[in-house]
Amino acid sequence: MNLASFSLSELLEERTSVFQPQAQEKGQTLIIRAFGVPQERLIGDKLRLSELLGNLLSNSIKYTPKDGKISLTIRGLDQTTKGYVHLLFEVTDNGIGMSREFVQHIFDPFTRENNSTISGIQGAGLGMTIAKSIVDLMGGTICVESIQGQGSVVHVELELRPAEDDEPEFWKEHSISKALILGTNEDICKSIQSLMVGTDVELQYSTDIGFASSLAAGASYDLILLDYTLSGMDTLEAIRYIRAQYGNTPTLILISNDWIEVEEDARSAGVIGFLPAPFAMSTLRKVVAECRCQPQPDGKDVSLEGLRLLVVEDNDINAEILMELLDMEGVICERAVNGREAVTRFQSKPEAYYDGVLMDIQMPDMNGYEAAQAIRSLNRPDAEDIPIVAMTANAFAEDVQKSREAGMNAHIAKPVDPVMLKSTLSRLMGQHRIPEKHAL
Repeated sequence: MNLASFSLSELLEERTSVFQPQAQEKGQTLIIRAFGVPQERLIGDKLRLSELLGNLLSNSIKYTPKDGKISLTIRGLDQTTKGYVHLLFEVTDNGIGMSREFVQHIFDPFTRENNSTISGIQGAGLGMTIAKSIVDLMGGTICVESIQGQGSVVHVELELRPAEDDEPEFWKEHSISKALILGTNEDICKSIQSLMVGTDVELQYSTDIGFASSLAAGASYDLILLDYTLSGMDTLEAIRYIRAQYGNTPTLILISNDWIEVEEDARSAGVIGFLPAPFAMSTLRKVVAECRCQPQPDGKDVSLEGLRLLVVEDNDINAEILMELLDMEGVICERAVNGREAVTRFQSKPEAYYDGVLMDIQMPDMNGYEAAQAIRSLNRPDAEDIPIVAMTANAFAEDVQKSREAGMNAHIAKPVDPVMLKSTLSRLMGQHRIPEKHAL
């Protein structure tokens, strides 16, 4: 066993990405969810737990016909051992099922029921044997219930130690203490609510937009998660309504698997982040970290025309694209190919020569973090308050925090979104006094 800290929601997200396409290919419905899990980060062998769940899901998909339903549900159970989280992993399907006699031998190696219904299905008959071995290694229990022609249920109980988690600190750092979920499926809402346990975030949910509307008068939220398939009201209309009721205070994130198709309309309606389904805590944290570093949409963009920016980018193609986008906004760009050249250029120019810096992070000689710190340490007034924006493909919460610690004002994920770039620069330039020489 290789024991280490891992994210349960990340593991479920990975299993979904592997088995959802397989289920869809067979015309099946696959649902993966969690309820009442008291700790999102656990200590265990993630690889073997992933293999265990993979074997169970693979069996269900294999022996469930078209239009069948398969689910993996994780539930928190009452604690039985002090210092451990007690979990039930349950895989259910409405497939062909098994006879009572065969279930008694299901964990024997190379065993397969002699049934004409399963002819042509490949497999060595080792999946459940391996599953039992992994569960035994983890000190858990596994049992199977099945009715021939109706389906099967596999129950696995495990006890895992909780890992140290920075969840409460993350939400506190991003000023989120109250959140709202608006969705069509109550089970999914409860699942998300369950995974948020222990974050110190008060989470409410509603499956009725009318009910959610009635909350608006007396409630305020820092974060709203909105299911794109919300019923009872056009989703874009619901987004506009929320913005009208709550203003720009909450971070509004849309849950959708096809968000690229609706991104433009959703952003114009007031959404500033997108979360793919199924829900994963690690993904939510990443999206929240990105959104909280970005401006809230309010339609009050400051003109960028006439601004002079230092673009620090070692990749010629990336630099060319970025500078062309800025040129379309009337921005004057000068380029540095690495962090050291950026510091030298900034230092050699008169005070207030540049209005801002767009800083790539991964660069040779001197990276973006080091260059930002070097600029901030210069003994001149403009070095203290010039807006510096980090640009990186790494957009996890720790990357955003590292950018802040280096003295940067905002963080833009690569590839750079033109709308987000303009919005971020508009906000920063609106907060930062634009010198007289650039006044329009």
